[in-house]
Amino acid sequence: RRPFSWEQHQLNGRAPDGMGRRMLPAMELVASTSPMMLRPTSHVADRMAAPMMTVPPIQPLLLSAFGPPLLGFIRSEYGVSYAYGGAMALTGALAMAYAPHKLAAAHALALTAYGIRLNIFLLYRELSIPYFRAMRERIETKAPKRLSRTPFIVSCGLLYFCMGAPLRLTAMAAPTPVAAVAVGCMYVGFGIAALGDLVKTVSKAREGESSLVTAFPFSVLRHPNYTGEMFGWTASVVAAIASAVTAGVGFKSAAAWIGASLFGVLGINFVLAQAATGLETRQRDKYGETEEYKRWVSRSWAGVTLPPKPKQS
Repeated sequence: RRPFSWEQHQLNGRAPDGMGRRMLPAMELVASTSPMMLRPTSHVADRMAAPMMTVPPIQPLLLSAFGPPLLGFIRSEYGVSYAYGGAMALTGALAMAYAPHKLAAAHALALTAYGIRLNIFLLYRELSIPYFRAMRERIETKAPKRLSRTPFIVSCGLLYFCMGAPLRLTAMAAPTPVAAVAVGCMYVGFGIAALGDLVKTVSKAREGESSLVTAFPFSVLRHPNYTGEMFGWTASVVAAIASAVTAGVGFKSAAAWIGASLFGVLGINFVLAQAATGLETRQRDKYGETEEYKRWVSRSWAGVTLPPKPKQS
């Protein structure tokens, strides 16, 4: 039933609650000066009932992205390992606190879960596997002096900030089916990456660091951790753009965040493609003459890689 406004009461010639007609002028004066006394008409009530989209403020997002890379001043490798996972976990947690609907919360949770899982894995690997401790020390010996690392650390923070930008877009818009499917694909991609890390760690522990891992998911994807991550981060941007386009978010409001999201996904996918290309080359050099490697390569996919560098003669 449509609620009555004060104007309708006046037209009807009677005041609410049985008060006499002589009280109307005084009550209208109170209503005009006190919004709390005015009952909303239907169009005002509809606007009040509409959900308000909330987004996390930019300052904490900047802190969550640029804060963790400061670990790179302690050890150079930490700026791209624990800082990477920490920035994603913090950014996702912050976005979840402001999520206006379940899809935005699920999108943010994917980043938080990814970051926590990655850092737990990295910590286990550093504490339990001597090979990775030695690799960390090799990286540190070649790293520039601490203050000279500042440009690289700042660039990492910028990349992490842009990787979290899609969360703003899904929070700015109402949920859409396309965005929901894309967020689901994020979980698939990050799940593949996590499974790849787990299977490789267990296989290397059982058969030795020099063994070639070909069990599932490596039987299908030669580098599932890199390929899975690329799939997940790409799906994150697809979810954001789908939300912005199909839910009618204004271009001025969305343009900068779409640009940041594209920069983030292109940046991280380039890094992952570089890593996959390097690993592909090392495996070919190490196992290329074995029949096991040849069979494995013939039935599996390397994922997105870059053209190999020509060998220097």
